[in-house]
Amino acid sequence: MRIIKQIMGLSLLAFVLAFFALWVSKQFMTEETDQQTKDLVAVHGAGHKQWRELSSKDHNFCILLPGYPQHVTYSVPTPSEKGPIKYETYVTQEKEGTTFMLSIIEYPHPLTEGQKEGLLLEVQGEYQKGNVQNELAYSEQGLFDGFPSIDFLLSGKKISIRARGVVVGSKLYILTLIDHSIQDVEDHFRRYASTFQLKKEERMPR
Repeated sequence: MRIIKQIMGLSLLAFVLAFFALWVSKQFMTEETDQQTKDLVAVHGAGHKQWRELSSKDHNFCILLPGYPQHVTYSVPTPSEKGPIKYETYVTQEKEGTTFMLSIIEYPHPLTEGQKEGLLLEVQGEYQKGNVQNELAYSEQGLFDGFPSIDFLLSGKKISIRARGVVVGSKLYILTLIDHSIQDVEDHFRRYASTFQLKKEERMPR
């Protein structure tokens, strides 16, 4: 458990810092999306005009995003022989500046209930470490579709960060929204997060 949390913390914190660097420099705009990611995306209609559905067979989920996302993957070796921790993220941004991110972290084996709870708290903690200028407005643990989850909001003068973490078997899903307005962040996140669905295969008991 300790080793898993240490590796998780290092990889997530590294990604958070790298992500904000990309966000500031505008290096992940939708024009640069690779063809493989575009093939996963379909145009969606009513309710989310101009939004596109991202559907992954490998991770058994679907979600709507405003445009083609930038797609990044990497892996972190583990001390065991069970395999690496695989990391994958999709990022896109609306013209108004609201940024949407979906991350999937896959561990080489299923996590225990205790590990799941600790991992979700670790997500919140690493986001706080990576954004010290923001204050924790609230945090709530619960269930999403029957799986352990955490919701939290980091508020600040320049940006607000709303996130949700969900652990399913050996996978950690993290939905993140970055907004310039604290007044709109909950509405924007609700609109975004409401489109996230786990497919039947992923909702099967583990």
